[in-house]
Amino acid sequence: MLDSDIATYLAAQALGTLDTDIFASPFPFDAPDAAVCVAERAGTAEGTFGASLSAAAFDDAEFQVIARGARDAVGTSRTKIENVRAKLHRLGPVTLSGVTYYDIRCSTPFFLRSDEEGRPLWCINCQTEKAPS
Repeated sequence: MLDSDIATYLAAQALGTLDTDIFASPFPFDAPDAAVCVAERAGTAEGTFGASLSAAAFDDAEFQVIARGARDAVGTSRTKIENVRAKLHRLGPVTLSGVTYYDIRCSTPFFLRSDEEGRPLWCINCQTEKAPS
């Protein structure tokens, strides 16, 4: 799964610890204030040209990465999402869990909102092509 692959990759890049402060899902209830989550979004399959038009050449995939900080640490959460973007933007081709991802592209970081407890949320939207599943 894309979200799991990206979360594992970020942990391997020393940006945090998987299932402690980097999550492959929305933030769990008991997650620390300073944490990152990866959320996969629906993608599409792109066909090939020529005789086999029905075969998928690659899948378009999208995901978001959200960094959350403590109430008084807006700058820290922004720095965290910038560090995540630096590790992901223009990454590829890279094989994660047996799936090849080509040219991951990330938006510039933006302030999403504060959560219900006043913690700042910074986000990047990412797109990639991956080998068909």
